[in-house]
Amino acid sequence: MTELSKTVSLERRGEIALLWTDNPPVNAISQSVKAGLFKGLAEIARDDGIRAGIVICRGSSFFSGADITEFGQEEQPPGWLEFDRSLDLSQKPIIAAIHTRAFGGGLEVALACQYRIAEKAAVFAFPEVGLGIIPGGGGTQRFPRIAGFEAALDIIPSARVFGTAEALKLGIADRAIDSKLEDAAISLPARS
Repeated sequence: MTELSKTVSLERRGEIALLWTDNPPVNAISQSVKAGLFKGLAEIARDDGIRAGIVICRGSSFFSGADITEFGQEEQPPGWLEFDRSLDLSQKPIIAAIHTRAFGGGLEVALACQYRIAEKAAVFAFPEVGLGIIPGGGGTQRFPRIAGFEAALDIIPSARVFGTAEALKLGIADRAIDSKLEDAAISLPARS
């Protein structure tokens, strides 16, 4: 296990790299999380022995959004756009392994990944619009591209929470599992 920041570490499992985030209580996407994941994605890109990466979280949930304690502060590198592009433009597949919830920026991180696997009980939403905040991490572009404009017009402005079954129908999730999220995520690139 290699520590990438105070909240993110990289674990090698053969040709698969797991980018573990542990930022209690809800895995808010803080500057430390962005910096650690960004560093991990760079390591995955340059290491020829790694075929794929998995973004996965310890604790109570997948990412529950941006760290609101950092709102109004000057953004430190990497900025959200640079971080977002490192996910979206990865030459190697990056899998989001989602448990409990992917809200706001967490859903946007998942959408930027090439593949999304979710526990059947997970839920998804853009709750920030209820506070008058427009999703700023690519969600307003990626969600309609994947799920279609009708679904986007229903879900994004309403802050409606939806489950994994609907996420599968919309293409927001690619696979649902009952348990052993980590094992299921690792098995995806191992089979290809």
